[in-house]
Amino acid sequence: MKEKKLQVQKPILDANLALTFAEEQTRLTTKKATSPKSAEHTDSHSGKVPKGDVRLTVNVRQDLHLRLKVEAAHRRTTIGEILEELIEAHVEARH
Repeated sequence: MKEKKLQVQKPILDANLALTFAEEQTRLTTKKATSPKSAEHTDSHSGKVPKGDVRLTVNVRQDLHLRLKVEAAHRRTTIGEILEELIEAHVEARH
């Protein structure tokens, strides 16, 4: 009788899913450790928003969004924090 060998396939990593997971985990640990406002949230229709913040919705190209997610994961921060830094730098440079 011939034995059947099991064929094991190499796992396929979904990069977008991995980056989303890493970003969320990083956001949770970074906010808890560094943000004094992280403990204070107000309810909104789309989730929790830290007290003193507002929710901002923007449309960006899909490729740019992916690059931003990768950058946030590399920095161990959030997309929102990167955008805040960029906006502050832009506004300060204009004044």
